[in-house]
Amino acid sequence: MNLPKLRLLKIEQQAALRQSKTADKLELIPSRDLQQAIFNQSADAIFLVDRETLLTTDCNHRAVELFAASSKAELINIEGQSLQKQPFTPDELATIVEAINRQGFWSREIEYITKQGNCFWGNLAIKQIQVAGQVMNLVRVTDISERKRAELALQEREAMLRVIGDNLPNGAVYQVIRELDGCDSFTYLSAGIERLMEVSAQEALRDSTLLYRQFIPEDSLRLQAAVDQSHRHLSVFDIQLRIRTPSGQLKWFHFRSTPQKLHDGRVAWNGLVVDVTDLKRTEETLRKSEALLEESQRVARLGNWEFDLTTGKISWSKKLFDLFNRDLALGEPNYEENLGLYHPEDRQKLAQAVEIAIATGESYKQVLRVPQPDASDRYFEGIGYAEFNAEGKVIRLYGTAQDITERQTALRERQKAEEKLRQREAQLASAQQIAHIGSWEWNLETQQRTWSTETFRIFGLNPTQPEPTQAEFLQMVHPDDRSPLQTYLELAIADGTPYNIEYRVVRPDGSVRYIESKAEIAKDAQGQAVKLLGAILDITERKQTELEIIHSRDLLEAVYNESADALFLADTKTLVTTDCNDRAVELFEAASKAELINIVGSTLHKLPFTPDELATIIEATQQQRLWSREIEYLTKQGNSFWGSIAIKQIKVAGQAMNLLRVKDITARKRVEEEHQQAEAALARSEEQLRLTLEFTHIGIWDWNVQTGEVIWNDNHYRLLGLVPETSTDMYQLWLNSIHPEDVDRVEQALLNALAQHTNYEAEYRVIHPNGKIHWLIGKGQGIYNEVNDPVRMLGVIIDVSERKLTEASLRRYERIVSTTMDGMALVNRNYIYQVVNQAYQTWRHKSRDEIVGYSMSDILGQEVFEQVIKPRFDQCLAGQKIQYEMWFDNPDKEAKFLSVTYAPYLEVDQTISGVVLSIRDITDRNRAEQMLDLQAVITRNMAEGICLVRRADGMIVYTNPKFEQMFGYDSHELVGQHISIVNYTNENINPEAVHQAIASAVTQKGEATYEIHNIKKDGTPFWCSATTSVFEHTEYGTVLVAVQQDITEHKQAEEKIKASLKEKEVLLKEIHHRVKNNLGIVSSLLQMQYRRTQDPQANAILRDSQNRISSIALVHEKLYRSDELSDIDFAQYIPDLTTHLFDSYNVSNSLIQLNIQVDHASLDIETAIPCGLIINELVSNALKYAFPSNCEGKIQVRFYQECDRTLKLIIRDNGVGLPEDFDSKKAKTLGITLVQGLVKQLRGIIEINRQEGTEFKITFTKNRV
Repeated sequence: MNLPKLRLLKIEQQAALRQSKTADKLELIPSRDLQQAIFNQSADAIFLVDRETLLTTDCNHRAVELFAASSKAELINIEGQSLQKQPFTPDELATIVEAINRQGFWSREIEYITKQGNCFWGNLAIKQIQVAGQVMNLVRVTDISERKRAELALQEREAMLRVIGDNLPNGAVYQVIRELDGCDSFTYLSAGIERLMEVSAQEALRDSTLLYRQFIPEDSLRLQAAVDQSHRHLSVFDIQLRIRTPSGQLKWFHFRSTPQKLHDGRVAWNGLVVDVTDLKRTEETLRKSEALLEESQRVARLGNWEFDLTTGKISWSKKLFDLFNRDLALGEPNYEENLGLYHPEDRQKLAQAVEIAIATGESYKQVLRVPQPDASDRYFEGIGYAEFNAEGKVIRLYGTAQDITERQTALRERQKAEEKLRQREAQLASAQQIAHIGSWEWNLETQQRTWSTETFRIFGLNPTQPEPTQAEFLQMVHPDDRSPLQTYLELAIADGTPYNIEYRVVRPDGSVRYIESKAEIAKDAQGQAVKLLGAILDITERKQTELEIIHSRDLLEAVYNESADALFLADTKTLVTTDCNDRAVELFEAASKAELINIVGSTLHKLPFTPDELATIIEATQQQRLWSREIEYLTKQGNSFWGSIAIKQIKVAGQAMNLLRVKDITARKRVEEEHQQAEAALARSEEQLRLTLEFTHIGIWDWNVQTGEVIWNDNHYRLLGLVPETSTDMYQLWLNSIHPEDVDRVEQALLNALAQHTNYEAEYRVIHPNGKIHWLIGKGQGIYNEVNDPVRMLGVIIDVSERKLTEASLRRYERIVSTTMDGMALVNRNYIYQVVNQAYQTWRHKSRDEIVGYSMSDILGQEVFEQVIKPRFDQCLAGQKIQYEMWFDNPDKEAKFLSVTYAPYLEVDQTISGVVLSIRDITDRNRAEQMLDLQAVITRNMAEGICLVRRADGMIVYTNPKFEQMFGYDSHELVGQHISIVNYTNENINPEAVHQAIASAVTQKGEATYEIHNIKKDGTPFWCSATTSVFEHTEYGTVLVAVQQDITEHKQAEEKIKASLKEKEVLLKEIHHRVKNNLGIVSSLLQMQYRRTQDPQANAILRDSQNRISSIALVHEKLYRSDELSDIDFAQYIPDLTTHLFDSYNVSNSLIQLNIQVDHASLDIETAIPCGLIINELVSNALKYAFPSNCEGKIQVRFYQECDRTLKLIIRDNGVGLPEDFDSKKAKTLGITLVQGLVKQLRGIIEINRQEGTEFKITFTKNRV
């Protein structure tokens, strides 16, 4: 190669090199400009800092704006930490420099002060870079004030939540997290948990079993099932459960929480637990109140009704159908039919009352007649009220109808009695003086009392002294009766009604007398009570008799209530017996039950029923379901006895049967005649006492001692069995009537009273002319002259024959008690035996003298008394009736199952003085009940496969045909086999272990429900749903009763559905993902076109189109990332969309503030896409046109749900607003046209407000609820 060529080549190379350098410089110029533009347009403040001096050398425009400086000069050549609210210490500064030199990067959140003195929070990041070959620190400050304020607000809300949770009066806040291994653990508990479950929050967080083991075992399975369901479906956990606290309290809790799936796959429940024990008690009280209301209506013969004036419909309670004898199948009557139920003369009256109530709202109360099929009338009291609407118009009438026929009858009887009383008032004054019945008067205005002489005598006072005051009167009343009497008087005066009351008084000599007092209330013209007029009678002797009768009746009632009865089951149509109890065999003296089964019960009667009687009985039991009568029976041995038969229709295993109860009343029949005589005597005695109060049937006599003249009233003659007549010597006539054995004693008592100046009183017999003997009490008081010689004696005679008969009856009743088969005893409050019958003596193998007077601990043993008897005895003394059953080991005979009853023994003043103890042998009944229990369990589960497995060894002792068919075995083939033979087995499942697990769970809880994998005889596996419970069998001991149902097809269908749903869910996610990707490609194409297009108007159109596509793509992105594939959470969507728009238009948040207020709302895709496009158009328009010349402003996006399905979207800015001549209907711009079309698509309405900027308000309805 020659030199010229080399020189030429070198020249060409140098030229190419210069050209290359020039091109590089030309390319570098726009690159630097771009970097400078990025530096100045960054959303963060950026500084360049000398790494040696730490002085700033440069900053961008955002730094000037953020730190409110007038120019860059204020921020250059200063230490950056001088802008901090709290500068670094030298040690901190050295640590920062060391970290930057070592790692090349360092960051921290710092609070700054602007040049204007305002504070804000910034995220400081320092990174080492090289600038023109020199190492510098690049400092970036990001404004995080909004985030810090949000964090502070969040911390405040969390603190507030904890305070609220700790101070809930009956609740607590909790958080439970289920780990990936399936374990649940509490991560937060408020302090209120300690008030609820008596375990502190700290203890429960350390050991959650302190909470879980408080749940009632029956509710633990429900709790686990509810938690698992909430976990599977991420559904709300809402359940009410019972717990037993460490102190033994039973409580009801309501748990409610919402599950949330965390980013790491765990599930958290944040919720509230509330003590709803009081609510549960209130619900129970309400249920009892409703039952009580229904029972009250039945007893009171009362029903309620409603009349809806809008529809004209009348509604009746069930009781009204009974009262009006109307068939339920006919339904309620209409208005005209309802009026037709009443007497023709009463219909118009009722119709007028209803019309007035409808017109004015006035309530009414009327007594109406209802004709009956037998042509009689029954009286009903109808009450009606009105209900108004908000406009004050009557819209409904409601009220009650009550059968008051008996009340009306009683009212008429009372009116007749009052008329008779008025006729006898004239006779009262004279008769009172003769009969020594006291009268009194009390002026309520002056408090002045007026007493008759006899009243003073009854109270043991001197008639010459002044009448006592109210306070002195009450002081004479027995302390136990004082407060009740005072309350009774106050109520009587307040109500203005007459009264009749008995009470005790304590005389000055200390004796206690029983007084009966009756009074009338006198009222003034205004109807106010002004005076009480009354009479009193000393009823001490009558009360003593009544107390003896009450004592005897109470004891006799306890005996009869505990008696055993014979029971039969009989066919409802033929009355042929199908079963009977052992008492029936014993009562009818049969050899066995077989003699009493498959016979017509009337064949046991001494006088069998006629065919007509038998038909009547069958009809009565079928219509009324109850029939009873007393019948004389013949036993299989030919003996007769009286029985009370009661037939009641019941259902046994779904079949209607008659339950016949035959109660042996032979003993009662034997004494019935004597009892009736005693009752008749008592009735005569009570009638005589009533007539005495009305001043009749008391024999009155007046004896002139000096002349011997005697004056009698007519009743005196009748009491001696004589006809009233005039007699010359009545004294002798009286002596002749007295029984010869009593005459001397009675006459001597009369003479002694005169001689000793005492009151005369004697009890004696008189013989009537017909030979009958009557008992009389004679009473008299002498009258003496000035020298104390007797001149007269006034007195009465009273017939007490009935009382004497009653006393004889009491003695007979005591003999009856002594012969009962139940052991009975009366024990006082000191646990000392007072009375025992023969059966109790036999039971204890002791005589009466060995028991009466001894303590219960002496007779029953100290240990039994302290542990068994005394606690129940003390409860009974507190007023409770105690009944319990127990096994008694008889050392001489087999063990007996006893029914023991403790009943309070009440005195006449209702005080408890002891306990009546009753013991009955119910061994046979207990065995029968056990057999019935087993039959009930088997019957209840007959529809499914049933087997009984012996708990001790797991052997099958019984299977029903359905169980054998289900497992493919022949009849009885499984009996004697181990239960594991039907349990599925493989390398992982041991049938014996499965049985043991089930048996253990059932034994602990009493019953368990579960699903189990079984295997048939031919080896076919299948699934069953099973329920197993524990039962004590008399033959097999403890057995497990298992009820199983084949659910194989159900399980297979369930698995297919789960697989199908999973496939559809994956497919739908993939579709949304691909749509999002395709829309992303379209957006990228628009972006490429945007960069290639130089026309600004075309660029704007491309950018708007790109934003619209992005808003739609964002919807699909949210859908495939959401767990709910059908709904989009708009609370997350709107912030993402607006952030994208701000970035697209390169708008700084510091220049235009964006305020987003979005309530939680989920929209489907058909609603979300047009709604997102609307937000895109309106926010884009605001960013482009509302704030010209880079002026500051605000944009607000608000989205919330107004009611059940109405949604409201508001987009507001405070910019320049729309032109004055803007008309949305005439606007032709693409944006407004698009918005109007989208609103129409949503079936919504749009409102535009131009005040202080522009506001678009769009209201529409969700497509789906």
